[in-house]
Amino acid sequence: FDAYFGAGRALKFDSMLKASGVKAFSEEAYRIGRYVETMMGTANLASLGISTTQRQAERAFMFYSPRYTRSVWGTMAYMFGKGATAADARRVLGAMLVGGATTYVGIAKALGMSNEEIERRLNPQSGSKFMSIPIGGNEFGIGGGYRAALVLAGSLTEKDNWDMDSPSAAMLHNPLVSYIRSRASYVGGTLIDFLEGADPIGNPIGVDKLATDPKALANYAQRGLLPQVVQAISQANGGPLEKGLSGAVAFLGGRTYPQSPSTLRNEIAQQRFGADYFDLDVGERQQIDADPKVQALSGRI
Repeated sequence: FDAYFGAGRALKFDSMLKASGVKAFSEEAYRIGRYVETMMGTANLASLGISTTQRQAERAFMFYSPRYTRSVWGTMAYMFGKGATAADARRVLGAMLVGGATTYVGIAKALGMSNEEIERRLNPQSGSKFMSIPIGGNEFGIGGGYRAALVLAGSLTEKDNWDMDSPSAAMLHNPLVSYIRSRASYVGGTLIDFLEGADPIGNPIGVDKLATDPKALANYAQRGLLPQVVQAISQANGGPLEKGLSGAVAFLGGRTYPQSPSTLRNEIAQQRFGADYFDLDVGERQQIDADPKVQALSGRI
């Protein structure tokens, strides 16, 4: 997984340097490198001044995928800059929007949807129906962070979304909260569910409801937790004990994922030398490679 991202970054960076005629090691080349890392969702958050505590809090309580969320908004922010990075961001996002809309219209036409309905569903203000197609009582459509960002932009400009009965309702049911719920970690999402008294699709949620209705509890657990539990167990490093613990933590709403040797190397490099692993010289890298923790983890993979 890390190798594919590394190859993608290298290829994107090299192609942008050649296409723009930017010289290596120049300020613009450095900006291109930052842009590529942002677009690929692999930015070094520590180098951006984000503390370890903040990164851990974001992963545990706020966003299910904080790097990806930053990647989406960071790439869109580059559109308003100048130079090769801004031009590439506008080209990439423009092609994605046009390609997605064209594909959606083609599929909708093939399924017999009217022009008026297609136009309505291509409006970001349509919320969950944006770029979706109703089939058999369900909505199927294009997902992802960029679509969610467009829906947020559209929802913020829709007057009805701000027509609330009380200040407390406005705090819990506004478009920003809806967006956060769509990106929230399991702990954060579960907390918001109980604060609102309903899950994202409107099913009532509460301690009394779940305690007195075993079916509601089973449905809530299956919808929000079991897929993560299965993933946690299958991906966990170690034996039955470690896998069982990973499954239990995921079931309780925690976040668990297998640590890779590259992540461990970077953590040790930051602790010992204050830099990422690949920023060290050969001798320093050899010291980290010989660390017992790195050796043990590499042997299990």
